[in-house]
Amino acid sequence: MGGVRSFRIESKRFDLSKEGDGIDSVSLFEAGRITRHSVFMGKDGAQWLGKCIEENIRREDEKAFIRTFRESDKGYVIRRFINKNGRYLELSDYGKGGCKGRLAIPEGQKQEVCSSSGEASRREGDEIAVEQWTYSHDGGHRYGAMTTNLSECFNGVLKGARSLPITALVKFTFFKLVSYFDDRRAKIQDQLSSGEVYSKYAMDILLRCREKAKGHTVIRFDRIRGVFDLRTRPNLGSSHRGDHTHQINLQERTCTCGKWQMLKIPCSHVIACCTHQNISIRQYIDSCYKLTEQLASYSESFEPMKDEPYWQPIEGPTLRPDPTMLRQKGRPKSTRIRNEMDWRENQPKPRCGICQEEGHNRRTCPNVRSGSTSGTGTN
Repeated sequence: MGGVRSFRIESKRFDLSKEGDGIDSVSLFEAGRITRHSVFMGKDGAQWLGKCIEENIRREDEKAFIRTFRESDKGYVIRRFINKNGRYLELSDYGKGGCKGRLAIPEGQKQEVCSSSGEASRREGDEIAVEQWTYSHDGGHRYGAMTTNLSECFNGVLKGARSLPITALVKFTFFKLVSYFDDRRAKIQDQLSSGEVYSKYAMDILLRCREKAKGHTVIRFDRIRGVFDLRTRPNLGSSHRGDHTHQINLQERTCTCGKWQMLKIPCSHVIACCTHQNISIRQYIDSCYKLTEQLASYSESFEPMKDEPYWQPIEGPTLRPDPTMLRQKGRPKSTRIRNEMDWRENQPKPRCGICQEEGHNRRTCPNVRSGSTSGTGTN
C-alpha cells in the first residue's frame, strides 16, 4: 500500500513514504525551508530507527549516543549532536561509495506540566478506550492512519476553495461535492455493469500478490482449521533476501507477516495456501473493498439550491461584518509562536547598505540627501 504520511517535529516536516505494498521499504524525507534530504531503508531498518529514538529518550542524560545497523548492502549510523538550536539526531545512510543520504531529527521541546494537570490528563485518558488512541490495541484498524487519509482526501477535493470570501467558499464547496458525488456514482455504476465486484485498488494488490505467491512452498498442518506453514523462496534482489517462514490461519484470518490483518486483502502467503487447497481467494477480501459498499457511500444526493428571492425569511438577529476586523494595509504580522529551533530569530537584523546602521535600508536611509538616487554614505 503506497502512500505518504507526514509528521512535524518543531519547525521541520518529515514525509514517510511506503513503497511497494506498504511494508517492504520505507523512504524518510526531511523537508527543510530550503533543502530536502532523504534516507531509504527496509522494514527492519525502520523498526531499528524507532527503537533508537526511544532509547535516546531514555538515555537523554548521557553525553554521547551512537548506534549502527546493517541491512542488506547498506549501513546506517545514528548519532546525537548539539548546536545553537538544541540537540538533534543525525541519521546517515552508507552504501557503496560512501554516504548516500543524511537527515537531522530534532529532539523537540520538553513540556513542563504541573502534577495536577498531569493527573487530570491521566484521568481523561483512562476514560477513553485504549483501542481508540493506541496502535498496540487497535486490532490492526490503524485509527491514526485512517484519520490522516480522510483529512488528506478532504484537502484534495477542496484544495481549490482557498482564499475566497465566505459566500463563495460555501458555494464552491457545495457544487464541488455535488459534482464529486455524481461523478463517483456514475463510475461505480459502470464498473458494476461490466461485472466487476471489487475495487481496482484491491484487485491490483491481489494481482501483485498472486504473482509473488508462485514461489512459495506450502505445508498443511490442519485443513479443517485452515492452519498452514509456508516458506518463501530466497530473493537476492530484495532487502530482506527472502527465505522466511510464515504461519497462516484461514479460520482466524491471520498471517504472521501482518499484511492480511492490516490491509484486509489476502497477502501472497494466504493466496499460496488457497491455491494449494483449491480454495476461493475472494472470500477473504474484506467487504469494504466491494463496489456495492462504495456505491452506498455516494448514495445520498443533493437538492438543487433555490435562487435567493425564493429563500424562506430568516428569523433572528441580522449579522453584519465588524469594520474593525478588516485587514489593515501592509504585510500582516506573523502569529506563529517561535522557539530556538527557528534559526531566523537568531540572525542579525538587516543593516543599511549606506550607513551600516540597523532599523532601515538604503531606500529609507535618513543620511541620504533628498533627490539622490545613487546614495553615497557620509564619512
